[in-house]
Amino acid sequence: MPDGNEEIRPRILIVEDDEGVRASEEKLLSQSGFEPSAVADGPAALELLENESFDLVVLDLDLKDGIDGLEVCRRIKGRPQLAWVPIMFVTGHVSSEVVTKVFEAGGDEFLSKPYKPDELIVRARLLIRKGREERWLIERARTLAEKIAERDDELDDLRRFAQDIVGSLPSALLVLDAERNILFANAPLLDAVQAERRDVIGKKLSAFVKPQSLDGPLGRALDAAAQTGQPSRLRRMRDFLAVRNDRVSDLTVTAIDYAGVRQVLVVMEDVTDQARADEAVARERGKLNDIVNAMNAALCLIDAGHNILWKNRTFGLWFGDTFGQPGLPAFLSKLEREKGWMDAVFARGNVEQMAWSTFTVHGHRRHFLNILAPIKPAPGRPVDQALVLTQDVTESETRVEQLSLLRELSEHLQQTLDAERLNHVILLCVTAGHALGFNRAFLFKRNKEEGTLEAQMAVGPGSREEAFRVWGEISSHGHTLHDLLRKLEKPPPKESMPLFPLIKDLRYAIEDSTEIIPRTALEKKPQVIFDAAHDSRVSENFRRTFGCQEFVAVPMIAKGSVVGVLLADNLYSGRALTDDHVKLLTLFASQAAMAIENADTYAELQMRMSQLRSAQDQIVHSEKLAAVGKMATHVAHEIRNPLSTIGGFARAILKRPDKADRVTRNANVIVEEATRLENMLKGVMDFSRPALPVLKQIDLNAVAEKAVRNHEELFRSQRIVADLDLDRSLPELALDEGQMLQVLQNLIRNAVDSMGQGGALVVKTERQGDHAVLSVTDTGSGIPSDVQDRVFSPFITTKPEGTGLGLAVTKKIVDDHGGRIDFKSKQGSGTTFFIHLPLLRLPGAREAMPPAEGGGRGERVAGS
Repeated sequence: MPDGNEEIRPRILIVEDDEGVRASEEKLLSQSGFEPSAVADGPAALELLENESFDLVVLDLDLKDGIDGLEVCRRIKGRPQLAWVPIMFVTGHVSSEVVTKVFEAGGDEFLSKPYKPDELIVRARLLIRKGREERWLIERARTLAEKIAERDDELDDLRRFAQDIVGSLPSALLVLDAERNILFANAPLLDAVQAERRDVIGKKLSAFVKPQSLDGPLGRALDAAAQTGQPSRLRRMRDFLAVRNDRVSDLTVTAIDYAGVRQVLVVMEDVTDQARADEAVARERGKLNDIVNAMNAALCLIDAGHNILWKNRTFGLWFGDTFGQPGLPAFLSKLEREKGWMDAVFARGNVEQMAWSTFTVHGHRRHFLNILAPIKPAPGRPVDQALVLTQDVTESETRVEQLSLLRELSEHLQQTLDAERLNHVILLCVTAGHALGFNRAFLFKRNKEEGTLEAQMAVGPGSREEAFRVWGEISSHGHTLHDLLRKLEKPPPKESMPLFPLIKDLRYAIEDSTEIIPRTALEKKPQVIFDAAHDSRVSENFRRTFGCQEFVAVPMIAKGSVVGVLLADNLYSGRALTDDHVKLLTLFASQAAMAIENADTYAELQMRMSQLRSAQDQIVHSEKLAAVGKMATHVAHEIRNPLSTIGGFARAILKRPDKADRVTRNANVIVEEATRLENMLKGVMDFSRPALPVLKQIDLNAVAEKAVRNHEELFRSQRIVADLDLDRSLPELALDEGQMLQVLQNLIRNAVDSMGQGGALVVKTERQGDHAVLSVTDTGSGIPSDVQDRVFSPFITTKPEGTGLGLAVTKKIVDDHGGRIDFKSKQGSGTTFFIHLPLLRLPGAREAMPPAEGGGRGERVAGS
């Protein structure tokens, strides 16, 4: 070949109808030192080849518009001026039939998708070099033949020259006439047929080639060259020679003219090593494809635009058009929503993981894990492709999710005490795809009094159409189990549910073992039915009612006793029952049974409490009547003496109205007795009809000071020393000032009465935790021990003139303030009453002011 050809950028024509692939191949070839041109269809390619020269055609086998790749190849090879342009087919569908068609059409090479960039570049260079060599050889041979025809005198020299050239070629050459007689054979050909030249020249080709080969592609190629001049390229020809030969050859069959006579030139190139290498690669690729397709993972090759360039069979199954599978939109939407992985994989070359989930049209949740890895590019080029391995982790994630949900549901069930809502929650958990995921669920509850199992509730779609509509809504809206449980805060009436009419009248005797529901309760173990039509445990009545072939019934056992039976099936989706489903349902049934037991106990407790409240109301009513009677008796007793005194002195005045001093004395006695009656009646009224406190923000210390100040005259007259020990840090309290003054007045007067003539009294305030404590301490006689446990009861008094209502009223006022009162007392040593009041603040109340400097405890208010 001439020396200048290596410096010229080889021209390559790309014929590809996929714009993305076409641009990618054009860019790759351009960066690799070629001068590519690209067209989208066969007619455009043929037109361009007529006007321009190319060293190689890269041709898509599966052209969609116009003529296909094989026809384009035939037309190129059928034009003498283009017959020597090498053609490399690119296809994603490789089979022996496709390979045969490619080489029969005249193709020189094929490349299967997906391929590595280096593979395309290396094969392109080999074909271009080989094509240039063949073109140069043929053109040179043709030139020589023409010169021989023009110059007979140089024929011998030129023939020897041609023979020398041909003899130097490693390829076997054979020249035939129209009758397939051998006119010329070079040394490599003689070696191939294992014969001498004299035994070959002039003989029929059939003497050295098997008949079946001449009847096949080789024979058709020889006829085409001899009759029409159409060249052919036969790839990977095996076992076509008569002698045993394990070599593999590529045959080029073309027409040549010698002195105006058409002859056929056959070039046989030994490609055994290359063929074996290709076969090894194909075998390994087949093994890899088998492994990739057999593995339980989806694989795909994507570019930065989320275009899927290649995928394995599992990917097509999961994310194709298969009914009940997630589908391609779910896969792509996850990639498009998560933008972070793009930069990590394509910009930084990191391997990323992405967990995601989606709902199928059956309402079942599928969990996946994507592992995204960059495909290493050629040196100096950015990453433009990534491999995505998608694993279905639904089983493990669902198991974890179900166990977690069962724990949460157990807590939710234990908190649900309303029986109707509890039934809804139980069956919802059985049918929700987030939990156990059955299509339908039925609850039968045990009636202990009647010894029956009675249908309580049914949850699930009423028909297949409704089922797919509901599952579609769940898939599109992504409702969680908590969303569904929130909707049950006010559950719909069970009569309005589509499945309830099926079971509303069902009731089974608990001892009837001929029916599957009571049988489950009697045996206390799950009953799994796979073929209801032929299973002896299933009655004909059950088959007609429920219409399911496969179902599971589990007992609900609490504290060793059956409280009900759960029945579940997958009538609409047809999903098979597994041991895991049965185990989970059994575990859940145990939790549900405890919840039903709790709800029944609560209902019984509510009934008992209602009965107790009724009985209590009757007792209170009786006690009130008794208290009224006691009060009436006491009032009558207390009124009798003052009324007698008043009557006696009034009659004395009437007898001697003229005695002024006597009338005055008698009138004073009457006033004293009337005052006594008024005080007694006031105490009765305070106790029987106490007013509710009107709360305001009040300073407790100020109330204590006012109460002590109001009794200064009394303290002086009784020779009592009164002290105030006040905590000035106390905040203002929510109090009724008038009622609290009444409390202190009652306690102070009781203290004064207990001390007789002389003593000490201390009123103290302090803070204890979240309470303020007000105490009144005296040094009086103390409260007798036999009275201490009844000191706050009405009409209990130790004073001759007392009504026995002061401390009862005091306790009622303290109780109304949310506080409590208690005391400690020792006879002969004195008594201390403690009032504990909560540190309540009304809205908008101000914080307590700090005590003034010098203020504090130990203030002597009055005494003598």
